[in-house]
Amino acid sequence: GRAGEVADPPQLGVAPAAPTPADPDAPRGAARPPGVQAPAVGAQAHAPATGGQRDLRYGTVPMPTEITRAQARAFRLDVHGLRERAAPDGMVGIARALCLQNTPPGSAGQALAARVDGVAQDDVLRALETEKSLLQAFTARGAPHVFAAAETPVFTLGLLPDDDQALRTFMLGAQPALDAMGLSATALADLAEEAVREVLNGTALVKDDLGRATGELLNDRVPRKARDAWTSPSDYAEQQFQGESLVRFALPVLSLRGVVCHGDRKGRSPLLYRTDQWLGTDPVADADERGARTGLLRRYLRRYGPSTPEHFAAWGGIDVAQARR
Repeated sequence: GRAGEVADPPQLGVAPAAPTPADPDAPRGAARPPGVQAPAVGAQAHAPATGGQRDLRYGTVPMPTEITRAQARAFRLDVHGLRERAAPDGMVGIARALCLQNTPPGSAGQALAARVDGVAQDDVLRALETEKSLLQAFTARGAPHVFAAAETPVFTLGLLPDDDQALRTFMLGAQPALDAMGLSATALADLAEEAVREVLNGTALVKDDLGRATGELLNDRVPRKARDAWTSPSDYAEQQFQGESLVRFALPVLSLRGVVCHGDRKGRSPLLYRTDQWLGTDPVADADERGARTGLLRRYLRRYGPSTPEHFAAWGGIDVAQARR
């Protein structure tokens, strides 16, 4: 399974950013790169005279000028939780640090089983559907991922596009239809959010039904100039109308806003719920957006760094300008 995540920059000598609350990648006992030894007890975090760099977690340690492929692979395996399985009760802890892509369905369960001793698919489903200690929602690249419910702000608000251009990039493919209607991506997301909250109030729907019901509710709410195009046959899929298809493009954005998430299943199809009603509380209502972005970037860098804004943008499916910010 693919893991989406991040943590404090792995480059030694860089003071880590202030941790967000309960951040699993806050600098306390974080994994060292292979070949870097722990400092002697009482070692101070000061600049070395020669041959080393400062690391506020470990004190002064020797820093190799080159690493081998074997060392790089070992480090990647370790920070992705694949070098040694966690104890059976460590599943949620792993999911606090790793955002695990769940396409095709069941992939996240396989990814957790590779990292946690004794975990079966039934354990993952119980954590998702009964205990609700895990949550599935659209996040990086608009794909469904599984993560710890307690980390919802990090894996949703942490990627939320912060202007209209960033929204257009995240809703990749919707731009021609939006331009033809004269509708901004922000307007689409705002209209869809209001309608989805109404449609899902006290109920749950599969994605196809939610897209159609929300699109129909918006037939008379979109600006007049856009209504003919909104109700016309879809450019994207047979048996859909254009507005229905645009709502489907907007659903991952609503997931990042903390509005919608996956719940249990109807047959083989996941049901979509209002996140506040599925969890019994609004997980992003009082969240610190800046802290969420910092927490997400820390997790990403911990597992994929060194990196660039372009690589971070590709991983998250976001605009490069947003990634730089």
